[in-house]
Amino acid sequence: MPGHAQIGKRKDYYDTAVKELLIQVTSNGTKTFYVRRKVSGVSNRIKIGRYPAISVENARKKAREILGDIERGVNPQDVKRAEREELTLGELFEHFDALLHIGHPVAAGAFERWQADRRKCNDQIGLTMGREGGAKGRRH
Repeated sequence: MPGHAQIGKRKDYYDTAVKELLIQVTSNGTKTFYVRRKVSGVSNRIKIGRYPAISVENARKKAREILGDIERGVNPQDVKRAEREELTLGELFEHFDALLHIGHPVAAGAFERWQADRRKCNDQIGLTMGREGGAKGRRH
């Protein structure tokens, strides 16, 4: 595994088994796996994860999956962007609470069911709704 880059610099090392897979090494020794591939004519660097949390073999496997998706016409950057825009369960609860607060008729009609669902989620998966420091229903 490569060591360190020059201070303030980053160095890329490409894999010999999967040519689009690279590991970027920073001057402080942080190692991060990426796939570099043109998507729709634009060079993209898609992050896989950090070493040693991701092994070389797992990085290769994930790189092959990403490259397969690209070959099928799926842009991994678009997928990540869409995932970031999705509501989390905590955010959904916040939106519904706002509708209840303004007296929206659909929200008001579903109030009892909503309260039961909210309690069930809190009990079963430990969501903290609206309290600082707790989970906000983020995807795993």
